[in-house]
Amino acid sequence: MHRGSGIILRNPNNEVLIVFGEKAKKYSFPKGHKYVNETYEQCAIRETKEETGLDVCIPNGCLAWSTGRYVYYFLTMDNVTGDTNLFVRTNDEDISHAKWVPISTLENLECNGDIRKYIKNI
Repeated sequence: MHRGSGIILRNPNNEVLIVFGEKAKKYSFPKGHKYVNETYEQCAIRETKEETGLDVCIPNGCLAWSTGRYVYYFLTMDNVTGDTNLFVRTNDEDISHAKWVPISTLENLECNGDIRKYIKNI
């Protein structure tokens, strides 16, 4: 069973959204643990808002990818509603910042295992 879920958000410049975790000292896709009465989609939406400030919607039939521990939903900027400025909530004790990076440069960053798996599959 998956621990939680997140998103892999791509913009028109062929960049993906990543966040930096202070505890792990690594970049990851926005993600987090699922609450008991929460769906994986609801978890991904909530975690994205908390870690990046973005409001996203996950459409029915959205392509998803499992790493074993997490389910990630593939989204584009069409799935972002409202403000597109990135910010991290001040009460998030782990995430220090969010940023867009070209997919081609992901392998040059200190990233978690999920991003490394993603790089191998693209």
